[in-house]
Amino acid sequence: MHPNQFFSHVTMLDESFIPGGAQALLASTHPKNFLPVPVRLPVYRIKVRFQTGKGVCKTAEKYAVLPPAYDNPKCIDEWLSMFLEDYKNENKRDMIGLELDGFEKLGNAVLTIG
Repeated sequence: MHPNQFFSHVTMLDESFIPGGAQALLASTHPKNFLPVPVRLPVYRIKVRFQTGKGVCKTAEKYAVLPPAYDNPKCIDEWLSMFLEDYKNENKRDMIGLELDGFEKLGNAVLTIG
């Protein structure tokens, strides 16, 4: 992916002080000045079940692209449950009793910048 494209679509956290901003600097940097290091991101399909405000039981599939540090088999279900709760709160959805009903890793997405 071209750095201009990548850095125009991200939010920089903990940005160093650089006149004009680090994001602008990186977006204008020539691609040959980036080391082509692949970033691997695990992708999951998540099955959920919940009840609507009208009492209808539903199931749904959601998808998550996670940071590599969260891809730990011992606690992935806890992370996914937390992200589902955030999803419910952010979308103001009436999802009573939202539960993780299973998940599967679809693979790793690879993004190379530069």
